[in-house]
Amino acid sequence: MRGGTHVSAVTDATFDLAAGECLALVGESGCGKSVLASALLGLLPENAQTAGSALIAGPDGQPPVDLLTADERTLARTVRGRRVGLVPQSPAA
Repeated sequence: MRGGTHVSAVTDATFDLAAGECLALVGESGCGKSVLASALLGLLPENAQTAGSALIAGPDGQPPVDLLTADERTLARTVRGRRVGLVPQSPAA
């Protein structure tokens, strides 16, 4: 919330990937790529709000993990850099 105004940075994002598939977020500057990736990795500021679900198959046959509600420990140990990665845009680009 900036100045008491609610800002929806990304709405209605939907992906369906099969095992082994990769997804790249591409688009115009300011369209929400970084916000979406940060939300999926649990890297948004504490005052940010997310809605919906983002399920990824659990490791070793365990139940799926919802990336939007998973705790920091789960994301750090089983998701970030292992199953989901983020390559930030170069500021020099």
